[in-house]
Amino acid sequence: MKFSIIIPLYNKEKYIVETLNSIKMQTYDNYEVIIIDDSSTDNSLKLAQGFENDLRFHVYNIPNGGVSNARNLGMSKAKGDYICFLDADDIWKENYLEEASRLFNMYSEENVLCFGYKVFVGDKSNEIQSRNLSKFFNCSDKVVDFFYFSTLLKCSIALTSGVIIKRQFINEKKIYFNKKYSMGEDVDFWVRASAYGPIIYSNKCLMLYRSGEGENLTTKGFETINASYPYWEWYTIDANSNFKDK
Repeated sequence: MKFSIIIPLYNKEKYIVETLNSIKMQTYDNYEVIIIDDSSTDNSLKLAQGFENDLRFHVYNIPNGGVSNARNLGMSKAKGDYICFLDADDIWKENYLEEASRLFNMYSEENVLCFGYKVFVGDKSNEIQSRNLSKFFNCSDKVVDFFYFSTLLKCSIALTSGVIIKRQFINEKKIYFNKKYSMGEDVDFWVRASAYGPIIYSNKCLMLYRSGEGENLTTKGFETINASYPYWEWYTIDANSNFKDK
């Protein structure tokens, strides 16, 4: 089982080395890393290129086109069985990929995996909050309805750096990040991917989310969406869930 890790990079020189080192420290080593530098104006590109002495790391520099364009390009270059999304300022715990491999072997029919995560500020040891579904079920992992639990929480249960999806599924269903959206492109992707069936959810918080380095619909909540975001298009999506429209 091979993982393709997609990292969009733009002006994250303060964090990108720590992020990439968290990949290097993984206990599971069958992966490739695809870093799409979106014309950074700081030292991000050079720092990322320093990891290319490891042949699993590949860095591409492209004209500035936004995070959705960068992720889509990364997915088009992926050769792994599963695509992982990791933002350039977030961190994985060292057993993240090992646990993902275990879960996909256990739930081999499912296409999407989401991990719980911890929120930290500044240093990764400064964890201020854990976010998962442990108050709803106390087992470590379970196949769940993305829409049901996202409705309960009033925000997406999927956060970018804690999501892994089968590459074949993405290609077959033609699911991509919509370049029209400046905010919420990630939630739109999770909604469309989860419409086809349940997802695997792990209560293990193996992803560390850096707070204060950007906002999205997942972290701010759906109530912040304004008229510029065409969330009403979600009503036209066919889904195997009674909670999709809620």
